[in-house]
Amino acid sequence: MSRVRFIFSTDFHGSETVWRKFLNAAKIFKLDALVLSGDMTGKVIVPIIRKSDGKYDATLMGNHYVLTEEEIPEFSKKCRMVSYIPYVTTPEEAEIYESNKEEREKLFEKLQVEIVKLWLELIPERVPKNCKVIISPGNDDKFAIDEVIKSCPWVTFGEEEVVELDEEHEIACCGWVNKTPFNSPRECSEEELYQKLETTISHISRMETAIFAFHCPPYGGVIDVAPKLDENLRPVIMGGTPITIPVGS
Repeated sequence: MSRVRFIFSTDFHGSETVWRKFLNAAKIFKLDALVLSGDMTGKVIVPIIRKSDGKYDATLMGNHYVLTEEEIPEFSKKCRMVSYIPYVTTPEEAEIYESNKEEREKLFEKLQVEIVKLWLELIPERVPKNCKVIISPGNDDKFAIDEVIKSCPWVTFGEEEVVELDEEHEIACCGWVNKTPFNSPRECSEEELYQKLETTISHISRMETAIFAFHCPPYGGVIDVAPKLDENLRPVIMGGTPITIPVGS
C-alpha cells in the first residue's frame, strides 16, 4: 500500500499568518497535499478612516493608529496577519456600514472575496506543483468565495466532493455543520447533514483507504467542546467558570 503525506487544517478565520504557514508546510514537510476544511475567512473589519487632513485613523486590537497613505499597505497586511479585514473608507461611509446591517454584510462578502483571491495568488510561489491544494469552505464561509476557489487553477474545490490524493487514497470533504446559535451560511439540521455526508461518501470507490475531511466534529469528542450560551449569545457562568457543552453532530 502506498503512503500519502498531507496536512489537514481548519478554522483559519482570516489569519494570513496561518495561511502562509500552511502553504509553506508543503515544501518543509514534502507533502503530497494540503487540505483546508473550512472557515477560511475573517469576521472583523478594521475601518481605516480618511480624515480631512489627508491622514487616516484606525484602531487595531485596542491600539489607535494615525496613518499616512503610504503606511496603509503595511498596516493592512498587519490587520490580515491577525485575522482582521482592513477597509479604507470615509467617516460618512463608515457610519452607513455601522448602522445598516444589510450593507455591512455586503461589504463583508466583498472584502472576504478579495482576501481569498489575494491568498490564492500566494500558492504558486510557495507550493510545489506536485502538491495538491484542496479547499472545502466551512460553515462560517460565505458562498461567494466558492466561485473564487473553483476558478483558481492551483486549487481543487473539495466541498461535498471526493478528491483523489493518489492512486489508492481518496478524501471526502464536507464543510457543513449542524445548527449553531449564529445562523452561519453552511449549517443545517442533523437530518440534512446526514444526507449530505451520505451523498458525499457514496462517491468513494476505495473505502478501506478513504480519508474523511469533515468540518463538523463528532458529538462528545474533545474537539467539539464550546461555551454554553444564553439567549443573548453570552457565555453561561457558574461559580465563576464558563460552562462548556458538546456541540458536534
